[in-house]
Amino acid sequence: MMNGFVSSGPMLWGGLGMILVWALVLMGAVWLVIGLARETTSATPAMLSPLSHSQAPREILEERLARRGITPEEYARMKRDLDA
Repeated sequence: MMNGFVSSGPMLWGGLGMILVWALVLMGAVWLVIGLARETTSATPAMLSPLSHSQAPREILEERLARRGITPEEYARMKRDLDA
């Protein structure tokens, strides 16, 4: 005993150290979850909004052909269907 107190220096720092470690682990887990959530929702505005009604069907068809979402044969068939 020193001056009537039990020597609790290492015990005190050990307890605070453990609290600090768990706080860091918890903050890291929260940071990870938030980071993953942002990554899955980081889409372009065009992906988040529904198709614009101001786009003509022909424009949509041309975009799909340009992105190679459809073949030129499919484009021609769908264009004929739109013109009919």
